[in-house]
Amino acid sequence: MRECRTHSTRPPLDRDDGVALLLALVLLCLVAALGSALVGLTTTERAMAGNQETGARGRYAADALAERVVLDLSSVPDWNPILAGVSSSSFFDEAAATSTPGLDPLDLSGLTAALQGVTDEASIVGADTPVWRLFAAGTLAALTGMPRAGPPVFLAAWVADDDADGDGAPGVDANGTVEIRAEAFGASGVRQAVQITLRRGALYSPETPPGEAGGPDAARDADGLASIMRDESGIPASAPGPVRVLTWRDVR
Repeated sequence: MRECRTHSTRPPLDRDDGVALLLALVLLCLVAALGSALVGLTTTERAMAGNQETGARGRYAADALAERVVLDLSSVPDWNPILAGVSSSSFFDEAAATSTPGLDPLDLSGLTAALQGVTDEASIVGADTPVWRLFAAGTLAALTGMPRAGPPVFLAAWVADDDADGDGAPGVDANGTVEIRAEAFGASGVRQAVQITLRRGALYSPETPPGEAGGPDAARDADGLASIMRDESGIPASAPGPVRVLTWRDVR
C-alpha cells in the first residue's frame, strides 16, 4: 500500500511576523483610544461653549431688564410707593414665572424671601437694612417684543432703599438713592444677576458754579459728583429729575 503525504506550500509563520501583528494590534488600540479621547474633548468643549453662551445671554437679559427698570424709575415722581411695595412696573407678568414653556416654575415669593434673607444676614445697619420689593417680572420675549428671540428666559427685578440714608425707614427714600437687582432665569438652572445703585439728581461738571446745577437749594454730594434737590425741611426730596447709575456690577 502506498502511503500518501501532502505537503503544504505555505511557508511557516516567521517569529518576526507575529511580533509585527502584535505591534499592529497595539497601535490600533492606541489610535482607537486617541480617537475616543478626541471625541470626548470635542464634546466637552462644545458643552462649555454652550454654557458660556447661555450665561452670556442671561447676563445680557439681566442688563436689559435693569435698563428698563432705570427708565421706569426715572419717570416716577416719587419712589416711596415702590419702596413700600404698593407700586410696580408696567412690565409685570408674575404668572409667567410658572407658565413659561421650557422653564422650570419659579417661586417669586420664595426668591424674594431668599434675597431678603441674604441681605439681612450681611447687614450691619439695623433699621436701615434694605427691604426688597418685587418691581418688574416677565419673559425676555415680552420685554423685547420678539417672541422668537431665542431660548426662553424669565426676568425679575427688585427695588430697595439704600442703606446709607440713615432715616431708619427702608420704605422711605430720604436721599434720592435706591438699589436695583435684576435677575435672568434660563433653562437648566441658568441664573444671572446684576445689581445697580441708582441716584436721582442733576449732573454737573467741576467747573459748574455752586448752586447752578440744581438751583439755589441744591447741595453737592460728598463725592462731588452730583447735586440733590432739598425741600424746606432740608431733607433730599425724591422728585422727578435726572437719574444716574452709581454702580453696576455682576452678582454671583
